[in-house]
Amino acid sequence: MLNTEAPSVNHTGLDLYPTTQLVDAFIDDQFNAIRAVSLAAAQIAAAVDAAAPRILAGGRLVYVGAGTSGRLGVLDGVELLPTFSWPNERALSLLAGGKQAMFVAVEGAEDDAAQGAREIQELALTANDVVMLIAASGATPMCLVPCRQRARLVP
Repeated sequence: MLNTEAPSVNHTGLDLYPTTQLVDAFIDDQFNAIRAVSLAAAQIAAAVDAAAPRILAGGRLVYVGAGTSGRLGVLDGVELLPTFSWPNERALSLLAGGKQAMFVAVEGAEDDAAQGAREIQELALTANDVVMLIAASGATPMCLVPCRQRARLVP
């Protein structure tokens, strides 16, 4: 079982918590997310430094994701136009299970590595495109295979 699907060992009785304790647990757990991002600050900065020249050269932002995290990537891409005047044709999203998965979960779609590879290949990526793989578990085949495909497609 993936750690993103396992019950929390810190909150085994979560469903029995009084409301105040439940809210406090949710708030406290947000600090774990902040710590995780903080620990990855150097890698995030390196990714931004690698992406910036590609974007300035006309590259596209390509979000590839599954489940809730993939849906959040789609939403991020949608907001680029109204927030930053970013052209829609330069903000692409691939969501495991297709467009319908935005509103209805498509179970098992995140494991369809072949579909992910086909969809990323159809985009005809260039060296200036920036592909963001979004997977809470870090092990989603739909996201990992496109990453490997990209490495083969773009020198």
